[in-house]
Amino acid sequence: MKFTSCKKPAWALLCSILASSAIGAGTAPAKQFRQTVVRGTIQSKILPAVVDRTPINVVVILPGASVADEQSAAGRRLTRQEKNAIKAQRAGEQAAKRSQIESAGGQVTGAFQSALNGVKVRIPRNQIDALR
Repeated sequence: MKFTSCKKPAWALLCSILASSAIGAGTAPAKQFRQTVVRGTIQSKILPAVVDRTPINVVVILPGASVADEQSAAGRRLTRQEKNAIKAQRAGEQAAKRSQIESAGGQVTGAFQSALNGVKVRIPRNQIDALR
């Protein structure tokens, strides 16, 4: 294996980090931890993500081209009828996703078809992964 001058300092740094962590691992627990003066229950305003049911607003981007994307791909300005047809098609696709969003505890509060293809959803913070 050939080492260049740039890699030698990186290897030296890595070796020193590993050596220091190995030395620290052998330290007695009494020296690693200190007892604090805090007694009783600790109050926190932050909840773990798993139990945080705070409702938040998110925009779910759906597959499928928006009106702007279709217009860009066409290389020309679309007519009003073409735009309305694309909007209707995207609205139908969004309606199909509504039941999936509602089963995750979300509420669809808006829809977008022109600039992007997506829906605005109000959902508990711990349910966001269900939308992915």
